Amino acid sequence: MHTSNGKDKPIWIAENTGVFTLASARQFFRKKRQKNWINTMNWQKAVPFKMRFLVWRALRDRVPTDAKVSKMGIPIQTACPCCNFQTLESVDPLFSTGKFASDVWRTVVCPFGIACFNMPFKQVMINWWKSDNSNPVQTFLARCLPIIATWEIWKARCSSKYDKVKPNVNRTLNLISFSMAQLVNHMFQKINVEHRWDIVGVSMCGGGGSVRNSSASALSYGLKWCIANGFTHIKAKSDSKLLVNCVNGVNVGPWRIAKEVQELNYAMRQVNVSLSHCFRESNQVADKLASLSHNFSETKEYQNFAALPAEVKGLLNTDRWSLPVFRISNKKKHNITFKPHRSYVHSDS
Repeated sequence: MHTSNGKDKPIWIAENTGVFTLASARQFFRKKRQKNWINTMNWQKAVPFKMRFLVWRALRDRVPTDAKVSKMGIPIQTACPCCNFQTLESVDPLFSTGKFASDVWRTVVCPFGIACFNMPFKQVMINWWKSDNSNPVQTFLARCLPIIATWEIWKARCSSKYDKVKPNVNRTLNLISFSMAQLVNHMFQKINVEHRWDIVGVSMCGGGGSVRNSSASALSYGLKWCIANGFTHIKAKSDSKLLVNCVNGVNVGPWRIAKEVQELNYAMRQVNVSLSHCFRESNQVADKLASLSHNFSETKEYQNFAALPAEVKGLLNTDRWSLPVFRISNKKKHNITFKPHRSYVHSDS
């Protein structure tokens, strides 16, 4: 546009004000597509990004299952790690139609009455997200719960495939319920949801540590007990390096234990506390007590050696006598092999 003073003035016609903006340029040159309803339901902001991203990949068959890896020319000879089927795993058997996934979904959908048996994974997620719920809490659960369940099924698959840990339905259900309880308590603060799955009819499970009494909760309880009994110089150890780094400020704590980390930091400011990491072998007494905690519905304290469970007495005596403890593990087998062709081998001569 030519002005009266003889100077040219640029006008950006895509904006009513005539001023250039990146947003208006983007809308002008890029054809706006209609919103994808599945993508909208998939990207729930309350759920951690890693869980949402896994579901996004699974819906597009972009998860590195054995079937996908074999298409890249990498030979794989393995059965489904969760179901032991002598076929290469794929998205649908892994996340919906397989035995392990079906057992998980059967319990999860029990309170909702959503049809998801013998269906493709994408249809399972659509049935969850299309469920009609007038209750806002139930709507929130129906949108977030399938994403978290898919993540925990994937974790069980990876643990079975790479760490040789046998999949356990009860353990997976407890992890799902723990994550959902954290989300509900955070989004609806007036609701207090317990971190256990037996609210829908499944017994609790404590494998190597209780879901309700995690390492962070146990450490927080121990520090509070020491402070209440007049101890001012406390030396604490934990076999969870993640927890130690979070409390000491080395790492940012995950949202699951954010409340416990805050309580630990507050307790450590009251007295002189030194928190360090130790291996599980040097902490077998506490580790065994944690594995037995699922037998009790309330806090239990042992004031003398005679009151301890029989399984713990032997470990405590081993600790008293300073006997060494060894970690025994099987060497991992690598099922993926690559043999280069002769054309790929070069020589300088």
